Amino acid sequence: MALSDSAIRKATPADLEDADSDISADDEITMARNLIRLAPDPAGVGVAVGTRINLTNLGMLGFAAMASGTLRELLSIGLRFFSLTSLRVSLRLVEGPTHCDVILDAGHLPPDVRQFFVERDIAGAASTVPVFARPILSRYADAIRVELAAHEDYLGPLL
Repeated sequence: MALSDSAIRKATPADLEDADSDISADDEITMARNLIRLAPDPAGVGVAVGTRINLTNLGMLGFAAMASGTLRELLSIGLRFFSLTSLRVSLRLVEGPTHCDVILDAGHLPPDVRQFFVERDIAGAASTVPVFARPILSRYADAIRVELAAHEDYLGPLL
C-alpha cells in the first residue's frame, strides 16, 4: 500500500486489504485522528504504531541507506529519499564548520495529530535505522550528540 498526497478518491476499508491501493496524506491524518479518539490514553499510540515500521516500509530510503559507506553519504541519501517514505515529519540538515544538525519538524501537521506523527516517526526511525546505520554511526559515536526540543508530552512514551 503506497501513500499518496494526491489520491483521487477517499480510501475505503477494502483498500487496507489491497497492496496496490493508495492512501492519501489526508486519509492517514484521518486514521491518526480516529486512533487518538478511540485510544483510552492517546499518549504513546504513535510509538506503538512506529515500532511496527520495518526496513521495507522505508522503501528506497532503506535500501539506499544500507549502501552508505560514510555518515555524510548516509545523511545525503536520507535527505534525498526521505520524501519517498511514509514518514510525515519533515527532515532538514544544517551543516556548520564543527557540527551537523539533523532537524525533524512537525509544525506543518495539524496540531491534533502532531504528537502522534512525531511519536510514530521517531519510533519508526529508532526501530529501523540501527539495522543499516549502526556500522557507520559507531565510527562517530564519540562525536554524536542528540538534543530533543519537543514538548515533554511527545517524549514521555519514547523514553
